[in-house]
Order: sequence, then structure tokens, then C-alpha cells
Amino acid sequence: MSDTIQGPVTAQVTGSLMLNYLAGTSVDSQYPFFVAEDDQGSPLMFTMGDSDNGDGTTTLWATWRDATVPTGFQRASIHPAPGVNVQCFCVSQATDGAVVVVIAIDDGAGGSRLFVTGAVTPSSSSPPWTALQWVSRPGGPAGQAVQRLVLGDHIAAHVPPMLLAEVKWQAPQDDPAMLPNPCGAVVPPKAIDNTTKIQRYLVETSTEQSSGLWQQYLQPSDMRY
Repeated sequence: MSDTIQGPVTAQVTGSLMLNYLAGTSVDSQYPFFVAEDDQGSPLMFTMGDSDNGDGTTTLWATWRDATVPTGFQRASIHPAPGVNVQCFCVSQATDGAVVVVIAIDDGAGGSRLFVTGAVTPSSSSPPWTALQWVSRPGGPAGQAVQRLVLGDHIAAHVPPMLLAEVKWQAPQDDPAMLPNPCGAVVPPKAIDNTTKIQRYLVETSTEQSSGLWQQYLQPSDMRY
């Protein structure tokens, strides 16, 4: 007996269409990200990653709930000006829901330009993320890049949170007077090297203040980790 099928064969195929299926966008794991909530309790995500400009710059992305689009979420690049290169950022949310965003961008001269938003209401009906009002925080050390931003607890919208900026500082080799020392003490030449140091600054986040925005933060000399 032969096992070969003789004659025509009819095949039936069934399938279904998966709706609202679009390619996802992963979060770049080399950068930190922050999560907050909008006024309806839906998640807000802030991440750093490559911009869509194709020029190798890094931007800050905001992702929020949007029921009007097929995926249910909207994403946009948020920044003080187009074409900037974001170095780092931080986000803090108050107990009343207000959100503050701080961002450091490359100034093109080895340093940073720092910007802060006022207290932003995370409205779900009228998302504010593509129309943020950025306020410059000038006065930082020239030629020194901000590598980390830390916002303190945000108690309420009317109470600006504390901001700590960590700055990369290259110690000078020949001029002790150039060594940052707010106490005015003389720094012996033997203490100077060309290794990378970290200087920390308290930066004013109140958008109503326009002077004295950067104050060096002195870590206690006997502090242990």
C-alpha cells in the first residue's frame, strides 16, 4: 500500500489580526530614568537617549498617557532649545502632584548650561511637556561639566526643592590660587594634581531668584561612606 496522497488536496488556514500593535521603544540602560504620575495617576516617564536628529546628540524624552493615539502613550523630546546635547537631568514630584524638571546641556566649551522648570501641573487633559518654560540657572563654574543632578524632597508646589549639582573639575598643575576653595585657605602646591575631581554646588531652583544661584557645597572633612 502506498502512503502517497493521490488527487487534489484542500488546505484551510485561519488567523487573526492583532490590533494596536506597534514597535516599542526601549529605555537606554546607560542613563537613569525617573517616573512620576499625572493628575489621574497614570505614569509619566522621563528618560535620556539618542535624539531623532541623527547627529549623535542626546536628548531628554518624556512619555505620558494619551488615549487619543493607538498605542495609548505619547512621547516627545523636551529641551530648552533644539539641537542641544543633554548631559544629565533630574525630576522631582511634590506631594500635591507638581513636577519640577532640571536639565544640564553641553555649552560647547567643556562646561554646562543649567535650566529648571517651575512647578508644573501634570495635567492629563492638557499635557504640558512640549511647552515647558525653561529658566536658565547661570553662574556655574566655566569649563566644568555637570555630571549629576540630585533634587531633594519636593514638599509642595510653592516650596522649590533643593538641587545639588556635581561638577567634573580638572585640578590645575601650576597655580594653587586656581584651586576652588571658598574658605580662602591657602592650598599647598603638593596637594595639586591633574586628576579629575568632583565639586558639589547647591543651585537655587526658585524661578523668582536671579542672582547668587550657585553656592559651593562643602562636604564635612570627616565624613565617611
